[in-house]
Amino acid sequence: MESAAVLAQLRALVLVVDRWGTILRADGARDGFLGYTTSDLAGRNAVEYVAADDQAHVASVFAGGGDWILSAAPTPFPLRVVAADGSIDTVECLPARVDGDHWVLTLTTSELQFSTYHALDLYLGGAGPLEVATGVARRGSRLWPDGVVTDAFVLHANVGGVLTDVVAGDADSGLLTAMRSCIAERDAPWNSARATTNGPAELDSLPPELAAAAEALGHRVCELGIVVVDGVVEIATVTFGSHASAFDGSTRVIHGKAVEMIEAAARRARVERILRVAAETDHLTGLLNRAAFERALDDHDGGAECVSLVFIDLDNFKAVNDNYGHAAGDAVLVETGRRIASVCRPTDVIARFGGDEFAVLLPGADDENAERVGQRILDRIAQPLPSDIGPVRVTATAGLASGLDHLVELVDTADHAMLSGKRAGRASVTAAPTGPPTPSDQPPIAR
Repeated sequence: MESAAVLAQLRALVLVVDRWGTILRADGARDGFLGYTTSDLAGRNAVEYVAADDQAHVASVFAGGGDWILSAAPTPFPLRVVAADGSIDTVECLPARVDGDHWVLTLTTSELQFSTYHALDLYLGGAGPLEVATGVARRGSRLWPDGVVTDAFVLHANVGGVLTDVVAGDADSGLLTAMRSCIAERDAPWNSARATTNGPAELDSLPPELAAAAEALGHRVCELGIVVVDGVVEIATVTFGSHASAFDGSTRVIHGKAVEMIEAAARRARVERILRVAAETDHLTGLLNRAAFERALDDHDGGAECVSLVFIDLDNFKAVNDNYGHAAGDAVLVETGRRIASVCRPTDVIARFGGDEFAVLLPGADDENAERVGQRILDRIAQPLPSDIGPVRVTATAGLASGLDHLVELVDTADHAMLSGKRAGRASVTAAPTGPPTPSDQPPIAR
């Protein structure tokens, strides 16, 4: 067979380029290259196909001093290329220097690269587990040579111990419908896994309706990749194949490495969630801390709905610490946070500001509703405490504010109202007067 016939069968694109960037020869790209054929490329300057922002850099690498590195140690590197439709795609470029004046460039599109490499690129780019898994699945749904068909899915969104949502990588719509109908079955292999696994699964081990839909399409084998982090199934890939050896050999190794990347992304996401929660949570009560509460105020600022805030301060809390010890004081704060949460809506935002101060943001609540909530909170706090804490009961004073243009003012206004309630005798709910708080000439009080 002649060399030209061999080169024509390559799926990658091979370019011979002179020192000025002119494409002298283009071979391969059997299925086309980003919408181009080899006849489109010969005689053009290669830099024309490089993304505009990268052209100066690429020219300097090949001709401006960096070329000796490529000659001495040619390694693949990413190259952003303009496709025929004008979009930008990143391809892998492997350079080789020939006769000092020419380059042979082998360009491989992302579709032809191992899914492991693609998964690694996504992971290193900061992608989450779903994005990494979806990137892999999109490569797993396709028509291969000799009529081999594969259909890939990503299962995610663990709710109550089962995965509940599915993303299809261009898979058959009928198979997708069957997958959705059984995804949340607890005895399905992706929900019953206890550790990360990757490998073949018999069709009869799948829910019957899914197995029947797969067999109807001519699928004979299935490959599962299930990611479990800290005992929780985070995500799973399910890929069907129409040939008995669709996942044998290197394909299974590549798939296994991709699953490792998905697991790494899932573990990173879990750590990030833990750190984020720790940064936003009061370590004693488990409520939001002040910084997180202020961010919630920023999120609500400018909204059209009415917003109210209740600022709560325990009465004579210093006496609890002095008479019963700081452990008892901590127990009172924990119980107070629990009681406040027990009478609030799921949409309300509750925080411990520090010490014995708490705040509750009430979206959609006007003055009248906020006052009812504030009184309900004080009544609940005033109920007898568990006998093992120490003090029999504690009381609290609350201040209310609502309807201000800038929500950051709600805290100061409600705090001012609460101090007015303290001066009036404590254990009461006091609404702030209309307008911003004014400095008080009254002496400070014991809170």
